[in-house]
Amino acid sequence: MTQLLLSFCYSKPVGHALALFDCESEAFEWIDLSEVPLPVYGATGLCRVGGTYYAALQVRAPGTLGTLLAQFDDTGRLLRTASLAQVHDAHSLLWWHGELLLVSSGTNQVFAIDWAPGSTPRMRVFFEREPGADTLHMNSLQAFDGHVYLSMFGSKPSASWREASDGQVLDLSAGGKVVLRGLQHPHSLFVDGGGLFCMNSRTSAVVHVAGTAPGHDTPLSGYVRGALSHGSQLFVGTSMQRKQSKSRGVSEASDKVSTGTGCGLHVLDSVRGVARWHDLSPFGAELYDVLAWHGRPVTGTRADAMVRRLHAVNSEFAELIGATYRMRQQHGLVAQMLRQFLDAGFDLSPAQALLEQLSSDAFALPEWCYLRARQLLASRADPAAAVPLLQRA
Repeated sequence: MTQLLLSFCYSKPVGHALALFDCESEAFEWIDLSEVPLPVYGATGLCRVGGTYYAALQVRAPGTLGTLLAQFDDTGRLLRTASLAQVHDAHSLLWWHGELLLVSSGTNQVFAIDWAPGSTPRMRVFFEREPGADTLHMNSLQAFDGHVYLSMFGSKPSASWREASDGQVLDLSAGGKVVLRGLQHPHSLFVDGGGLFCMNSRTSAVVHVAGTAPGHDTPLSGYVRGALSHGSQLFVGTSMQRKQSKSRGVSEASDKVSTGTGCGLHVLDSVRGVARWHDLSPFGAELYDVLAWHGRPVTGTRADAMVRRLHAVNSEFAELIGATYRMRQQHGLVAQMLRQFLDAGFDLSPAQALLEQLSSDAFALPEWCYLRARQLLASRADPAAAVPLLQRA
């Protein structure tokens, strides 16, 4: 088996989040998400049930990033979608005793979903710990030896997850008992032979969790996340280092541990004794999940997939330029109105905070700098502070 279904989280451009990949021929195809009712900004958990496939899609809902559960047939055709309002920052999916289990990382919960044909999903809390906000970063689910296991980062030691070092694996079938701890960003629980393993993402290592422990001594590189053992092969995804925190929106300090190889896929073959790495960076920055694909053969070319993504980037860029132009036009009209108020002798001190913010932006309109300078001079607070603003204007 060399054909895989891949999910890319926080993907760009819109709609390029699920793909089929053949590791032998390197054939690559995007799954068409144009029929999804909301813009798709990424995909996380994947699951196969019978002859169909489920994916947790990251979609842009009004004012927030929401979750859609999507089902596809074995040709990659979208069958149906359902909005999951209770789920925030969806991660891994698992089929368990007739229900889909889905991790809601943003609420510290795992939901069980009953989605019968022709109906809306019925949801219940399967497991939770400190529910409400993402304070533990639950992520991966796996069934092993009749139990369900969950990996999570553990308590956040600071404002950033970067320093989290007490990652844990819990046995949910035993009430959330901790079976392993002290991990650094654990992800992607997977079964290999008679053992359960997870990826210790920040150290690029495969960690034994339970059962027998066959050797995984091949050194890996990169921020590893997304793992699948199938036959004699182990597939491990890698992701590029994040330059900005997804939860806080601030820049992250770089380090050598998480720089790695970029976005791609390690393929380890124990029979042939070979290790390969496929570069997937032309298609995305972050690979989340890897699932065996048993559907139609993958025949698309990398070049065609890259061109399709490039066309989408160009289209989005044109739309972004148009939106920026319209925004600057609106800013210009507001600035003109404020200038008329100043000329008429109105006091603009109530708008001081807004003018300060707008004029300090790296791409500020000259008019904002001019208005802020005039407001400073009118208030006689600090006339010298108006000089650099007038120079910028």
